Amino acid sequence: KKLYLTRTTNSSSPGDLAVNGLKVTVFPGAPQGDLKVKVTGSANSNITAAELVVAKVGAAGTTISSSGMADLFSATTASQTLKDMTIKSDAVLTNGKTIVVTTNVGKLDISSLPPKLAPVGSGTFNDGKSAWVSVTGITSEKEITWSGLKIKSIPASASGKVTLTFSGTLGLTGSLDVANIAPRATATAASKPEVKVGLGQAAGDITITETTVTALDSSKRIKLALPSGVTFSGSVSVSINGGTAITVSPDPGNTSITLSGSSMAVDNTKIDSIVISGIKYDIDSRVATGDIAVGIGGGDGSALNYITDTTDADYQKSVVSVANATVVSATAVKSAFVIGSTSYTVNGVTKTMDAAPYIKDSRTFVPVRYVANALGVTDDNIIWDGVKKTVTLIKGDRVVQMTIGSKTMLINGAAITMDTAPEIVSPGRTMLPIRFVAQALGATVNWDPATNTATFTIN
Repeated sequence: KKLYLTRTTNSSSPGDLAVNGLKVTVFPGAPQGDLKVKVTGSANSNITAAELVVAKVGAAGTTISSSGMADLFSATTASQTLKDMTIKSDAVLTNGKTIVVTTNVGKLDISSLPPKLAPVGSGTFNDGKSAWVSVTGITSEKEITWSGLKIKSIPASASGKVTLTFSGTLGLTGSLDVANIAPRATATAASKPEVKVGLGQAAGDITITETTVTALDSSKRIKLALPSGVTFSGSVSVSINGGTAITVSPDPGNTSITLSGSSMAVDNTKIDSIVISGIKYDIDSRVATGDIAVGIGGGDGSALNYITDTTDADYQKSVVSVANATVVSATAVKSAFVIGSTSYTVNGVTKTMDAAPYIKDSRTFVPVRYVANALGVTDDNIIWDGVKKTVTLIKGDRVVQMTIGSKTMLINGAAITMDTAPEIVSPGRTMLPIRFVAQALGATVNWDPATNTATFTIN
């Protein structure tokens, strides 16, 4: 720590003694601040003692950088590895100095630390979001590589970037973006038609596209689940990468459809596209107006690797969702039938029947198909059983059934007694008592005796 200088020649006049090129070595742990040099001389040197500031000792500059952005999947408990990171210092790294790293998404997995880093204590804290490591085994290194750092338990809702924030006694500060997060697949709808409360409402085709090659696993499954009050009306067609369509039936309860086996035979050499078409919904009166969002995921064992409590409903296990129909409010429809006339009106538009209404037993009878259509029942929801002589009308969540010659009407299975019975008249037309049918389907009925007109209004 001392430097002795001896003058080799004598001088009888004043002069300067310059010391140039002086260098010092700063060892790890040296205090930061002014570096002072104390200058003294021997008794006969005529040098006045002084303390000079010749430098400042500061912390060695330490930085961390990543070799690139990793691509991570959301909705998985699995550990996913980040790209290697490089820690650099202006000076030799110091054993025992610490690094604290915190992730903004998921939890940190430091089970595969490189040789120059070691966990402090248990290694992780803050519910796994933070990790604490120290530098170890340093001899002369100014640079080390942090490989094998992983992120796990990324929720389905996560998207965007994974950002790590650093602190600790090694001097690392600030944050670093290290990964992008995306689901294993995205979903789009070919259309979003308007639908109403009722059965067999056609919805748009859905396309599921994986985000990277091999993101989907053919040995697993994908489940499409519907919100409360909406069920699948029948089977759908599934085509993978434009191949042969496969018919897939709904799961028990019709609230979901599961793709597995042949309907999940994806190709691991390309970005796969799965198209689900022929989708129809049964929508009951509990469903509010607005979009019907199909949840795509499937819980444990799903190809989308959802993190889930196995008691959750399928719809709550969605990794992605897509709206392929919009429920709209039904508008009021007003229809009028005149006794003896084959003409009738719907919202003022005149239409023609092939049989005229008549009165029997003080009740107005009308042809089943025309009154059903006027009440909002589509042709495919008018079902005639020629063997049992029954006619079934389906509208929304109501199923009305009547039998020729019987005064008993069933509404969703509950028996209602009428004061007259349906009948068949020439040329083979089924005639129903309009008031009972209209009220069973939720319409209000008015009778005008002056014009012999039955008018009903329904939403």
